[in-house]
Amino acid sequence: MAPSARSHAAPASWPARVLRWCVRWRHGLGAVALVTVFALSSIPNTRPPRFLGIDKAEHVVEYFAVALLFLNVATRGFTRVQPVGLLGAWAGVVLTSLLDETYQRWIPGRSFDLWDTASSALGGLAAVVAVLLAYAVMVRPARRRARLDA
Repeated sequence: MAPSARSHAAPASWPARVLRWCVRWRHGLGAVALVTVFALSSIPNTRPPRFLGIDKAEHVVEYFAVALLFLNVATRGFTRVQPVGLLGAWAGVVLTSLLDETYQRWIPGRSFDLWDTASSALGGLAAVVAVLLAYAVMVRPARRRARLDA
């Protein structure tokens, strides 16, 4: 019985294993992101923020992470980076933000704020740009080298 080809392969590095895990569980991670956004929005706001505008920065960071998870789903684990998937993920971020802001109207101490939605959209757009840059720098040259080697 011949040994499998897998036994001769070098063990994958930890970033590759994490990426494979994220690709395999991408739909679940996207669902967890949605639940987390609405769970965080359900916390009543009893005190105003100490620094003016800090909540806008929080929205940018929060929705940057959410957009990365949405992009993971829309691009099939960052393997098919196409305009439709990128635009769809960004639209999902904006829609989620609008739903989240509408939901906050019924939470004590919270309200609908269109500037929060704009901050969330900016975070989503930053994630789209980051994915495009990473794809252009890492994936596309590797594919080009693979074609030249073949």
